[in-house]
Amino acid sequence: MALINIPARASAVIILTRALLLVLLTARAGAAQQPDSTASDSLRFYEMADVMVTATRGSDRLGDLAIPAEVFSREDAEARGAARLSDLLAEVGGYTTVHAFGTGVQLQGLGPAYTLILLDGEPVIGRTSGTLDLGRLALHDVERVEVIRGPFSSLYGSDALAGVINLISRAPTSPWQATASMRLESHATARTSVDLAMKQGGVRAGLGFNGLRSGGYDLDSTTPEPTTPRYTDYTASGHVAVPVTDRLTWRVRGRLAQQDQREGVNVSLPPGSMPLTALGLRTDWSVSSALEQRFASGTKAALRLYTSRFQTETEFGSADDLLQSRFDQAYTKGEGQVDALVGTHHLITVGGGAILEAVEADRLRGARRTSSNLFAFVQEQWLASGLLELTASARFDAHSDYASRLSPMLAALVKPHERLRLRASLGSGFKAPTFQQRYLDFTNASAGYSVFGASDLATALDELEVQGLVSRYEDAFEPGGALRPERSLSVNVGAEAHPLGALQLSANVFHNTVFDLIEIAPVAVLTNGRQIYSYFNLDRVRTRGLELGAAVAPLDALTLTARYQYLDAVDLAALEAVQAATIYRRDAGRDRPVRPDEYGGLFQRSHHSGSLELRGTLPSPDLTVSLRGVFRSRYGDYDRNGNLVLDDASEYVAGHALWHVTFTHAVTDWLTLQGGVTNLFDYTDPVRVPSQPGRLWFGGLRLAMSTH
Repeated sequence: MALINIPARASAVIILTRALLLVLLTARAGAAQQPDSTASDSLRFYEMADVMVTATRGSDRLGDLAIPAEVFSREDAEARGAARLSDLLAEVGGYTTVHAFGTGVQLQGLGPAYTLILLDGEPVIGRTSGTLDLGRLALHDVERVEVIRGPFSSLYGSDALAGVINLISRAPTSPWQATASMRLESHATARTSVDLAMKQGGVRAGLGFNGLRSGGYDLDSTTPEPTTPRYTDYTASGHVAVPVTDRLTWRVRGRLAQQDQREGVNVSLPPGSMPLTALGLRTDWSVSSALEQRFASGTKAALRLYTSRFQTETEFGSADDLLQSRFDQAYTKGEGQVDALVGTHHLITVGGGAILEAVEADRLRGARRTSSNLFAFVQEQWLASGLLELTASARFDAHSDYASRLSPMLAALVKPHERLRLRASLGSGFKAPTFQQRYLDFTNASAGYSVFGASDLATALDELEVQGLVSRYEDAFEPGGALRPERSLSVNVGAEAHPLGALQLSANVFHNTVFDLIEIAPVAVLTNGRQIYSYFNLDRVRTRGLELGAAVAPLDALTLTARYQYLDAVDLAALEAVQAATIYRRDAGRDRPVRPDEYGGLFQRSHHSGSLELRGTLPSPDLTVSLRGVFRSRYGDYDRNGNLVLDDASEYVAGHALWHVTFTHAVTDWLTLQGGVTNLFDYTDPVRVPSQPGRLWFGGLRLAMSTH
């Protein structure tokens, strides 16, 4: 049986590919003298010239890192027409985007809650049910996106259990430069951006603005509300770097983003219809300040202060019956870091600081909660020889709401040949319990249930007992203490080879075991039948698999990149229960145990996924064409037969492929035109995949001017 269902029209891709090859092969010979358009393509794996700062909190050549890491360049995002981080990662094999409370990303089979998102090295806050919406992050002023796959709590603490994604802002390179762009898309969508920057003497500064207005879309006309409502989204940012002395620099960055979403719907109720309004307002801002000192010995020191705030307000209903909800999260961090070269073979990094967090929300018991965290980290990079490099790091977190945590990591890089790199890493990651899991106080009267956070569960139950409202406790309920952080043990082993100048190959095997997963579970039943739920450390999850990559440039103007991931992701407790024949399903009116071969593992995970890109450039006219395909084998969306595991054919989304094409034409040095189509063959599944709006057309222009 085929792994994926590809429309018959996919033959058009072959025609497009052949046409692109024909054009490139018949291009005039002058193309050979043009600059190599693929030199900065991040998807040509592990270019030696690429530099990453996220992996070691310092500047290191990407090819000399001992952990799975890669860089997506600004040129790569522009060639694909990616406007937001969600657009970029959705088209890369090994990065599975999932859509629940926004667009999140899975790394190595671990969900969005386990990947830390950074903007210039500082955390982006504001998650909903663990998902930080990648659609919030525009790429108009981003120079590159750095990604670490695997646990990195040894440097970054909580939420870096699956990996770290860091967006690095563009630094000015000319005395004065300005960029403006406008793009129109299907569904009455318009994008605009303006960026101004300057570099005068040692002072560098920039201002940026990005706007997005969408008319939304509706995949099901039989329902009163649209699939996605109309909304506006605006982001403004600025930065300045001032040399206080020859070796001391002061940097300040700020960002303000706001999304306004409102939609009017009509609900049919006899004898007429009732107008309802849904409104959502989201605001987040951040400010950072840093002093960076370089010493003659090569030692560097930095002091950083960062503060951020995320707020949402939602309303739904009529003027007579309006439901309102608010959420307000504040985050402040101060830290110091020193990088010192000891001898010629050891680079030591030492740092530490404090984090203060506060959340105020309608659904929190006590309305407002705070927490604090003191942390310290250390790292050594040891150049043992020309053959071997070792990196060891560890971080200690002392949190006010749970036990202290030590997160170590050890990684090795072996270079037996100039064209071969071997890598291995062993690390531990953790994810702290959220404010929701600790302090939630929510009752859904119409559905007949309440949820209490773990920290306040005992108090809430005591209050209900005093009132005589508890009918019984669940048999499996055992009163416990504070929630423990979720933790992981992960291994990555990989290789990268350059057997030929035009061919690059990479492979990585990973194995992650996550312990103490925090899950919601029933606790008690009240006398009125209402169910009480809370959060507990219950499950263990295992993800393991293989990542493969290849890039070849048969011509200076042509690059073919392919990626593939095999993933096996299971809930170990569920797997043991299936093997013990204690989980049942109903067939032909009778209950029977679920067979081990029927258990499909974790939801939202495909066993097979990958991507393919063919990118070519014509020197005259200056035209770049990017043809891309992304595929996923079938995966489970949610439980339909009530046994809480993936075991039935009706619970699967069919495998599918999406194809995209983008054309970029540089008319002059200052004017670039771009157009294209995403989801070329109009794949839709309104019930199972409502996040996919179908075929989208787009076209726009970019103006770029600078002085030299």
